[in-house]
Amino acid sequence: MKKIMSAIMATALLSSGAAMAAPQSNRDNGRDNHGQQVSQAAHHKFTKGEKFDRSKAPNYRQLDYHDHKRLSVPPKGYKWVQSGDDALLIGATSGIVSAVVSNFLR
Repeated sequence: MKKIMSAIMATALLSSGAAMAAPQSNRDNGRDNHGQQVSQAAHHKFTKGEKFDRSKAPNYRQLDYHDHKRLSVPPKGYKWVQSGDDALLIGATSGIVSAVVSNFLR
């Protein structure tokens, strides 16, 4: 009986918080303080294990590890790509992010 009452109370608490949450609105219509359009891709940070999507990668380009001291030799079937300021090691066929070098270009 105590478990049932605890479950009911927990459900009531969780659902009341969701009901009280204010709806989110985008009042700035995708513009920053200077009136310039900000794309959603500029804010996406890829993480290890995530599927790489080129359309979400700002400043996308393939990187040559010979030109950059911080990049190791990629294993067979992998390649280094740039996404924003980060370097990502992705599987060439699977597209899964294997490693992330944050703030690579800074």
